[in-house]
Amino acid sequence: MSKLTLIIIFFLIIWLYKLSYNIYLFIRTKLLYKKYQIFEQNTDTENFDIVSSLPEIKELFIKANIPDDLKVPFDNIMASGTIQPLLNINNTMPEIRRFYNLRFTEALGYFKKNICDTFNPFYWIEFFIYFPQKVLNYVDVVNNIFVKLINIAYWFGIVYLICNNLFK
Repeated sequence: MSKLTLIIIFFLIIWLYKLSYNIYLFIRTKLLYKKYQIFEQNTDTENFDIVSSLPEIKELFIKANIPDDLKVPFDNIMASGTIQPLLNINNTMPEIRRFYNLRFTEALGYFKKNICDTFNPFYWIEFFIYFPQKVLNYVDVVNNIFVKLINIAYWFGIVYLICNNLFK
């Protein structure tokens, strides 16, 4: 097998993984949202079935870049203040219900966008142009100058490899 064939296979595997993983996350979020909507419609206040899904809901929200420490303000006859919705999923307060409906919709939009990105050539061009920067941000390198210098070295390396192979 030639090097080009191996590179193409490698990128196809990455593409297929990104597509299938985001489809899975989208479907899983949609199913959990339906489960939450059933919980909302149920008038039985002792229904704690949705609570068992909370760890997965938190994980999906985090993957959709929704912080898990959000607080929602509330004001009713008894009290006012803020409440953490992710700790009170089975609460029937309208503020909590609005929060979950909004966040599930936001997560679905996020995963749908990621699915669309797998078919967007500009996404992949940007992905490969800024690949070192994404890796360094993933490992939490804080020094922006260092990250940019590595990215510039990467660009020069790519230009060198292209020119070196074109003029052989």
